[in-house]
Amino acid sequence: MFNYRAFVVAAALTLAVSAHAKTIIVNNNSALNSVSPCSAATQTTINGALGVAVAGDIIEICPGIYPETLKITTSKLTIEGLNVGGSSLVELEPTTPAAGIPDIGTSLYGPPEDPTVSAIIVVENATKVTLENIAVNGILLGNSCGVNSVGIYYANASGTITNSTVANSGLNLDGSLTGCQEGHGIYVDSGSGGSASLTVEYNSVHDFDKSGIDALGNGTTLVAKYNTVTGVGPTTATAQNGVEVIYGASAVVNNNTISAVDYTPNSSSATGILFYQAAEGGQANNNAISQTNGAVYYYQTNKGEANGNVISDTINYGPLGAYQATAVTFKSNSITGSSNVEGAGEPGAGDLAQPAIYVCGSKNVVEDNTINDALIGVQIDETSMDSCSGSSGNKVSGNKYLSVGINSQTETSASVAFINGKARHMAGFGKPVPSR
Repeated sequence: MFNYRAFVVAAALTLAVSAHAKTIIVNNNSALNSVSPCSAATQTTINGALGVAVAGDIIEICPGIYPETLKITTSKLTIEGLNVGGSSLVELEPTTPAAGIPDIGTSLYGPPEDPTVSAIIVVENATKVTLENIAVNGILLGNSCGVNSVGIYYANASGTITNSTVANSGLNLDGSLTGCQEGHGIYVDSGSGGSASLTVEYNSVHDFDKSGIDALGNGTTLVAKYNTVTGVGPTTATAQNGVEVIYGASAVVNNNTISAVDYTPNSSSATGILFYQAAEGGQANNNAISQTNGAVYYYQTNKGEANGNVISDTINYGPLGAYQATAVTFKSNSITGSSNVEGAGEPGAGDLAQPAIYVCGSKNVVEDNTINDALIGVQIDETSMDSCSGSSGNKVSGNKYLSVGINSQTETSASVAFINGKARHMAGFGKPVPSR
């Protein structure tokens, strides 16, 4: 039976909530921003606006440099920078680090996560929080090992980050990497039975210590699309990752541009997009990835797909990889320049023979890819030395090979092949060791 009274009460509550929703304008430079809507500002700080905001409100920020860190716990907020008087730069550039909050993933996953996160913007236990047209810059903060310095942190929270910039996360004051294996541009995490869901689109993320965008935890879902993620280029300090999806998180990482993620030692691999013990079904499609070690790598992650990517100039390690993974698909990718070796001519440099596509596992598909300039095109690893024994049912078909030493091979034991008259050790070198 239709309950008319309950319907009327519910409708009245909805109208009451909507009636209270408002737009709050922030302007910390009335002389510079003297035109509408900034002339009607009621707050001079973003924290002041957060202090009076309720669910459904919009906080509009006038152009300027705001030396603030933010903690957002109110749901259904939109916080956006305004384009006023020929300027659209709204930048959070604090001079003092935010107080550390617990890293909710630490108790679940252990090292190397740090127990504390210090973020310029924290969204905690809140839903549907949107950040738009905001620059987050940690250039004045510096970093010390043991505290995970982050640009934007969504902790058991949900929302969208769009048309924004996140830079200088977790770096030393001189802009160099710390080597602490921490410091992320955008960091989304779930813990203690909570959940997190974040859409990251049309952003620029650069000059981070460890990863540009990082999603972790069984309850975490990330959609990252149309972003530009740029590492620091060749370095011996930290094996960076452009986008990192780890420890049960699920993600769609499509249509991004990722570059300059290059760890020069051969001990481990920096990666453009890394799925590390992630949830099944992770997508990495139609990305442009260049000047990295690995481009897309599935480490103990099943049913992923990396299709339609354009990959160029990978260094030391193979562009596409799946290790101890089942039913991963690599299809219609274009790979060029994967035979590069950092420090060519130096002792030991010539021993690296990386395949353009490396597979260790079962029922994986490598199909219709174009591989140009590689020592090995496709390598299916079934060797016990890489814990790949028992691999079976993999499909390799329709690939196009150009200037490739060995088009395709299945390795069942350690062996040596001769390419251009030089001995190249195969098994044991195909598997990048990703650094997460």
